[in-house]
Amino acid sequence: MSLAELNRRVTSAVFHAERLAEGSWEAQAAHREVSFLEEKIAGQTGPAEVEGIIAREGAVRAAIRAGEYLRALSLAARYLEEDGAAEDLRAELEVLRTEADKALPDGAAEVRPVRFHIAA
Repeated sequence: MSLAELNRRVTSAVFHAERLAEGSWEAQAAHREVSFLEEKIAGQTGPAEVEGIIAREGAVRAAIRAGEYLRALSLAARYLEEDGAAEDLRAELEVLRTEADKALPDGAAEVRPVRFHIAA
């Protein structure tokens, strides 16, 4: 999908999400869509480009608004590791990472592996 088409879709998705009752299932689903679209835009733009900065912040912020805190933490960590990311972006991602981390129950970000055996 082209960058122009992604921008058109994310703009429409943001307008839709903002019209819904905050915290409702429908609003969370709409913000989830915004997060995925912003992530796609981030994949096509650099971390120092204005559009790339907006997309990375938007992907993380929308994941938080969707109630997907682990996704927000994962995206923030990925974007913080990118070479050439603008300092303003890094600072905002740290703020968003802290917000997502605080929203999780204690220890939720530290998932331990579960061992299981499937018998035929």
